Amino acid sequence: MKHLILTSFGVFLTHSAFALTIEVTDLNNIKGSVICYLYTAEKGFPDDPAKAKFKATMTISVDKKATCVIESPELQGEEVAISVLHDEDGNGEMKLNFIGIPKEGWAASNNAKAQTFGPPKYEEAKFDPRKVTQQTLKMNY
Repeated sequence: MKHLILTSFGVFLTHSAFALTIEVTDLNNIKGSVICYLYTAEKGFPDDPAKAKFKATMTISVDKKATCVIESPELQGEEVAISVLHDEDGNGEMKLNFIGIPKEGWAASNNAKAQTFGPPKYEEAKFDPRKVTQQTLKMNY
């Protein structure tokens, strides 16, 4: 997971032609951290972090927001989708209730909504990073 730059207080960039900024808003609290995953294919989205191409862990600012910047020439021209977790307990995994409903906050690119019996679909979350270089995602609880 290279060329990853993340910050809550500033942006640090290296030389590259591609940069994607993800701002996460509407967090319930400042506990834990926010983890941002970037997928370049449907397989694994949004609930298999091992299939993500990039991962960023961000601290939460006092105004209950978090921001990450991903910079990599590898991603130019690929469709991508973002999955975000508010990891309140710091275990690096989504906490679920006994029937599989998330107990921690989540978000997806394009603010894609959860399906009736499952997570958002890749088709609804994907976008072209050549045309969209910034996403503002609202956390869902």
